[in-house]
Amino acid sequence: MQIRAYTRRIDNNLTKESRIIELDLDNLVIDNKKFSITKLTKFFSYIIDSLETILYRDLIEIDPSLLSIDLNSIEDDIRNSIPGFYFIDFITKTQDFSIYKDFLIKRLLDRNSSFSIKYLKSINITTTRSNNSSGLKFYSKSIKSFLDNKTKFLELLAIAIYLTSSSPLRGEEVVVIKYLNTLESGPRNIVIEPKNGWIRINTTYHKAYNITRLDSNNIRFLSSKLSNILKLYLLIVIPFYKFIAIEYLNLEEISGFLLEENNTRFTSSRLSNILSKESNSFLLNSLTLNPYRHLITYIIKNRINLDYSSSSNSEDENLIEDIQANHSTRTSNFIYGRESKLSRSSTISLEKRSLEFNTKFFTFFNLLDSNSNRTKHAR
Repeated sequence: MQIRAYTRRIDNNLTKESRIIELDLDNLVIDNKKFSITKLTKFFSYIIDSLETILYRDLIEIDPSLLSIDLNSIEDDIRNSIPGFYFIDFITKTQDFSIYKDFLIKRLLDRNSSFSIKYLKSINITTTRSNNSSGLKFYSKSIKSFLDNKTKFLELLAIAIYLTSSSPLRGEEVVVIKYLNTLESGPRNIVIEPKNGWIRINTTYHKAYNITRLDSNNIRFLSSKLSNILKLYLLIVIPFYKFIAIEYLNLEEISGFLLEENNTRFTSSRLSNILSKESNSFLLNSLTLNPYRHLITYIIKNRINLDYSSSSNSEDENLIEDIQANHSTRTSNFIYGRESKLSRSSTISLEKRSLEFNTKFFTFFNLLDSNSNRTKHAR
């Protein structure tokens, strides 16, 4: 056991060979595949824009201007852990979403609406002395199309969350996100942050959980546009889906997981396959979870100007971009975000701190030549 612990400690203190090759400020290569940061930025926007199109055109089937709701002002009771609760049930003096909870259901039951004509063959009402009941006959093809569009929406939503919520989550973190409090799986992961109205995702997964049984809290946010898309989906589409699930699919209960199909949640491998397909279509090169994790970590550490000069800069202090990525800064320095020009015995953190120290030393003793500074991206 001691030998095993010793060899693992040696391995943990060895840097890994770089998978990133930097061609120029915009182009990077990982695993012999070239990616442009500019194109990657457009890919992010494309995924979010596609989500918005599917939401309005294929799920809600309404002009956005006809929805008189300010998505930015939606409030949430973030401490409410009652089973079955999420923000749609939070009623205040200025907020009541009752009208939206059955928005699509009312359109479905209105036989004069195009929505009803598309999805319903007929409504058969049976009246007896003791009971009034209605039987809905659906167009199977239309319902299948709705469910397929919902699945496509959730597939894109999965990679939108993975790609655009800053440092990469692990696939297992994404697929266990819950929008609803449940008795079985506990409180939801999704709440609306009160300060700016963004969706906040709280996760507790980490790789060592099966050994330590200790949670690792992780907080991230969705951009304002993606937040509003998700709010509208949860506000209008989910209640209608629950109605369809009961009336047409004959399901007794609906999963509280955000990313599910027929009550079965997505898997990490499915998420990776979706990312591969969509990236290959848009970027003309496929990305899966692992290479993307290395690629985006490199971009974060070498392109985004993260100024930690006011912090302690300790090697033992985990930086926020590493906490969000669910690994330590030490692990990040030795494994992730390493470029080919970095020597095997060095780390990004060591080079940054050494450069900062030497610069201050040179400045103090007036050793800097005014012509010696070269303009280059932050590293």
